[in-house]
Amino acid sequence: MKNAEQIALATTDLVNVAVAAIPQLDQLASESAIQRFHDFITPNIEAAESLEVNNADEDRVAEMYAIAISPFLKAWEDGRKTINRTLKETVDGRLIPERDRLQKALDTIKEKREAFHQKLAEEARERQRKFDEEKRKADAELARRQKIQDAAVAAGKEARQEIPQEVERTEIIAPTPTAMNRRITYRVEYTVIDESALPDAFVVKTPNRAKLNETALALNDTIAKSRKGIDDLPQNVPGVEFTWKRVYRNG
Repeated sequence: MKNAEQIALATTDLVNVAVAAIPQLDQLASESAIQRFHDFITPNIEAAESLEVNNADEDRVAEMYAIAISPFLKAWEDGRKTINRTLKETVDGRLIPERDRLQKALDTIKEKREAFHQKLAEEARERQRKFDEEKRKADAELARRQKIQDAAVAAGKEARQEIPQEVERTEIIAPTPTAMNRRITYRVEYTVIDESALPDAFVVKTPNRAKLNETALALNDTIAKSRKGIDDLPQNVPGVEFTWKRVYRNG
C-alpha cells in the first residue's frame, strides 16, 4: 500500500486547487450583479414591508405587491438551485468515484473480518454446546449412582467411595486472532418478528397521520365553499381538534 502521507498530500493538493479557484467562482454569483438586482427590487420590498392592511382596498394593494414580488423570488431561487446543482454534479462526478472505491475497500475488509470473527464465535458456541452436553451426561450419571448408593445406605449397607464428583461448567471464550480485534465488541440487537405479540410496554402508540389527513380532507369536502372559514367544524375524533387554516395563493 502507498505511503499514507503521499495519499494525504494528494488530497490536500485537490483542496488547495479548490481554494485557489474561489475568486473565479465569483463570476457564478457576481457581487455586482447581485447588487444591481438588490437595487432594482428594493423599492418594491420597502413598499411591501411598509404596507398597512386595515381595509379591503389596502388588502387588494397588498395582494398586488405579493403577485409582483413572488415571480422574482421564484426566479432567484431557481437560479440559485441551478448553480448549486451544476457545481455539485461536476465536483461529485469527479470525486465521488474515488470516495466509493475507498469505501468499498473498507467495506470489503469489514465483511471479511466479520465473517472470520463470526466463524470463531460459532466454533466457540459449538465447543460450549458439546461441553455442556458432556456435563449434562456426567451430572445424570452422578445422580444415578448417588440414588443407588442412597438406597443401599438406607438398606444398611456401607457407602461406596467411587461416586464421581460433580463436573464444574467451563466458560468457553472465542479466541482473539489479532491485537486489532480488541476494538471489536458485541451488543444485543433485536428484530421484531410478531408486533402483535409485544407487551404494551414495548409498543409506542403514534398518530395515524395519513388517516387523520384523510379525515380532514373528507371533512373539508362536506363544507360549502361559501361557508369555509365561517362554519364551525365538527369535532368527531377524540383527542384531535379540527380548525380552519387560511391559505394565500399568489400569482
